[in-house]
This record gives sequence, structure tokens and C-alpha cells, in this order.
Amino acid sequence: MDDHRTEFNDPTTVEARRTSFGAGAATYDAVRPRWPEPTVHWLVGEPDGPLRVLDLGAGTGLGTRSIAALGHEVTAVDPSAEMLAALDLASAALPREVGARITTLLGRGEELDVPDASHDAVTCFQAWHWVDPDLAGPECARVVRPGGVLALAWNSWSDREPWLRELGEVVGTPEMVWDPERHGATATDQTARIGGFEAPENIQFGLEQTLTVEELVLLASSWSPVAVRDDRDAVLDRVRALGTEVAGDEPTLVFPYVSDCWRYRRR
Repeated sequence: MDDHRTEFNDPTTVEARRTSFGAGAATYDAVRPRWPEPTVHWLVGEPDGPLRVLDLGAGTGLGTRSIAALGHEVTAVDPSAEMLAALDLASAALPREVGARITTLLGRGEELDVPDASHDAVTCFQAWHWVDPDLAGPECARVVRPGGVLALAWNSWSDREPWLRELGEVVGTPEMVWDPERHGATATDQTARIGGFEAPENIQFGLEQTLTVEELVLLASSWSPVAVRDDRDAVLDRVRALGTEVAGDEPTLVFPYVSDCWRYRRR
């Protein structure tokens, strides 16, 4: 799904999935898990003071808002005007001093309309797989000051819950379940160096999301491989049935994640 690394060997499929989010921006913002501030603090380099951060592929700003809440100035970049409009709406509801730290910019990681060495950090939550790394890597190196960081993060589904493996089969993304053979420090596509940056640091954080069954269905509907399926409604019915079974007599269920985080230091 949009939560794992995308191969650029099928441009039509990739483009359909990459552009599937704008129409469902409100749903995406309502049901996607938030990024906890301790995770974000590590990603931006554990600074003692405020930074200038560029949040690449920001979407509706689930990471952007956490960055701003930590006291940093953040520019949210995304190719979808609908996603950025949802971020603007959400920012207006934040405490005034937090919302004032957020600006939005329509754009793509392959060509960033910002000056050289103008930011202390570039973050990319759940989105680096949507850019061409051969172009986006040098662009990030250009806009990050020496000593700054490029931070990438993905949420995988925790392997401690067997029902998540079944969910992966239902929606066609079994690779979303955390696997130490494919994720973390063994993910060779991520441990590869990015030009201009030192070798990355890698750490995992735990994250839990509490959902009703219908919220689980909405969450699944926001995943790009589900959104573009011809049998989308049938798949979501199967998700609902699985969620109902897992929840049992309880009003909610717990969806646990592993946040896989990578931090590259600019030379």
C-alpha cells in the first residue's frame, strides 16, 4: 500500500496510487494514525532549540502538526492541493502559536522551490516511496544545511497481532506486517547511502491506534491499493467482517504499528 516502498517499474499503477489521496483528503486526515512527538523529536535530530523543517509529501500534515507542536517552523510540501487544503483547515483549529509555524507549498520532492541550505531538516512521513530517490535525494541534500538531517519514516503493522496478517491478505498487502527480514536495519534499499548524507541511523518506535470497526473500514479505504481496486466495496466489506470478529463485544479494537525511522546527517 502507500505504506511501503513502491517500485518505479509500473508507472501507470504508481501514478494512479500516488494521485489517489486528494479526493479522500478528509477521510485520510480523520483516520490515519498521528505521529507522536517523541518519534518526531528523534527524526529531526533531537535538537535543543527550534528548527526550520521542510516536511516532504506532507499530505494533510499528520507529521507537520507534530513538528510545529515541538516549536519548529515547518513548510509542508505536497503535490495535492486537496491534501494541503485539509492541512490548512486543520492548522486553523490548532493553538494560534502552533498553527502560525506552519506554511504550505504545492510541489514535489524531485524539484523543491526553496533556496539552497535553507532548512535544518527535511522530513518525509510515509511518502518517500512516492518520489524518485535519484532526483529527490540530491534535492534534499541541496536544501538541507551542513549538519542538518533528512528523516524518513514508515508505519508497518505490528507482527504481534495475527489478525493483521489476515488483514494483509484481505487487502492484498501482506508485506505491511513487520518482518525483521525485510524492515529495519535489514532493509537494504534504505540502508543505502543518499548522496551528500552520512550513513543512516535506524530506530523503531511503537504506536497504537484505537479504532471502531467503521473507523477501521475508513482507514482501509484510505490505503491506495484499496482505493484504486475495482472490487473496493467488496474488499471493504471483508475488512468490516474481520474487524467485527476482532472487536467482539468491545466497542473498539487496537491497531498496533511499528514506526520504522531513518535519520541521515548532512555532510
